[in-house]
Amino acid sequence: MVFISYSHDSDSFCDQVLELSDYLRSQGVDCNIDQYEESPPEGWPKWMEKQIREAEYVLVVCSEPYLQKASLQTAPSVGLGVKWETSLIENLLYEEGCVSNKFIPIVFSVEDEKHILTPLKGFTFYNLKYPLKKQDLVNRLLGIKKHKKPPLGKRPSLPPKNTKEGARLLVTSVIDVELWNKASWNYVGYASYEDESQPPLLGLAFNNQQEGLKIFSDWKKRFGDEDVNDEISIHIIEDDDSDSYCVCLCSDLDAVKQRFQTSGMSDDYSIYIDDQRWHRMDVVNSKFKDLFKRDFEKNKCFDFVPFVLTANGIQPIMDLAIRKKKITFRKLSEVKDEKDIDCFVHTVIKEREANKRKVNS
Repeated sequence: MVFISYSHDSDSFCDQVLELSDYLRSQGVDCNIDQYEESPPEGWPKWMEKQIREAEYVLVVCSEPYLQKASLQTAPSVGLGVKWETSLIENLLYEEGCVSNKFIPIVFSVEDEKHILTPLKGFTFYNLKYPLKKQDLVNRLLGIKKHKKPPLGKRPSLPPKNTKEGARLLVTSVIDVELWNKASWNYVGYASYEDESQPPLLGLAFNNQQEGLKIFSDWKKRFGDEDVNDEISIHIIEDDDSDSYCVCLCSDLDAVKQRFQTSGMSDDYSIYIDDQRWHRMDVVNSKFKDLFKRDFEKNKCFDFVPFVLTANGIQPIMDLAIRKKKITFRKLSEVKDEKDIDCFVHTVIKEREANKRKVNS
């Protein structure tokens, strides 16, 4: 079932919404709006809540009056229906960790594109001024995909390349030092779907969000939709006696070598340059990390995404998601050898404890 949430801006606007709902029903979409009801016996507030909770999709018709009512910029007695419905929508999004396909923003004009609700701005929207977008909306509601992804073919093998004696091969890290310094990594987050067959999300958030998005955009250009060789190495080192942990990002040099060897390049004289970035998560409850581990073990993969912090919570930017099949979880007590790639974690913890003592002294 599909429910349409909208503002009674004018009689003509309501007619547009009614026309849309009638059209969707004619296309086989079970659509419902308040105009089909005269007086629901349970009352309008409970009727609206039932429609929003039980609908598979909720079409949110965005307009300037709708946004004003949703953001409480009108008199308390104006737009009670919109205020009630948008409160329900925002709370459901919050409960789902801002990861949902349920809510679909639509507009009837280019001007109204700027009036899309803030929690929905990162979602795919449909401007029904254009007939093709109207058909795209119908296809989405009916689960019809415009393009079917073909099966992945076998990569052609390349002839070995001859390298000159004494040649040097410089392999750069997955960490762009200057960009990471500007971005200022400050948070690690997780999200899981109600459908446990969907890969979970592991996300990074940055103080400078634009620079953080640039990091993922560069990775996306370099690796595509999937980090096939798992060159982005992610290690999570968990404390033995608390829920706190450290996260380390660096290059997996074995994966880098494998890629170059597959390409027919000799690495006999190669120079590999790498850099690490780490973040300490001092937490008191590892619930979301544990859910991520559970869903990762079940699906054998996860989506690595940037998280954007908004007033309404955390928003994953799925357009920049990179599918990964490898992540390393270790206990702090397992990291002993100074040659261990994760040996830095002991230094990190000592430095943070020393800083805490300075603050408390």
